[in-house]
Amino acid sequence: MAHGQHLQRAVPVNTHEADAKWATTVIEDIGVDLLRYLARRTAQEDVPDLLNDTLSVVWERRADLPRSSPEARMWAFGVARNTLRKHRHTHSKRTRSGRPSRGFQFPRRRPTRARGSSRHNVASCSRSPQRSSR
Repeated sequence: MAHGQHLQRAVPVNTHEADAKWATTVIEDIGVDLLRYLARRTAQEDVPDLLNDTLSVVWERRADLPRSSPEARMWAFGVARNTLRKHRHTHSKRTRSGRPSRGFQFPRRRPTRARGSSRHNVASCSRSPQRSSR
């Protein structure tokens, strides 16, 4: 036996295809359980988006997905937990800032004032008569 041959494993020729098949199998097996997990922990209107985010991460990182079913399940639930944590952090941050929690909104522009002036002075400056040309 040549050096290093005992370390070789039977690896499919196309590992991307094998990763995709394994990820599909895992997602099909635990998708409903992930849905229930998220539904117990957040508002019902947020569950579809959170499940989509979770499954997207599982799919994007399918090469990192453990090859045993119990470990893959724990890994996917860890992804769901982190997705939920991120959602809660973002939601609480928006709530504290007084912004609604529906998507991004541009901040309102505040009127600008000259330094050291009051509102009255700014208003009166904007109504000052035009200079006559000489």
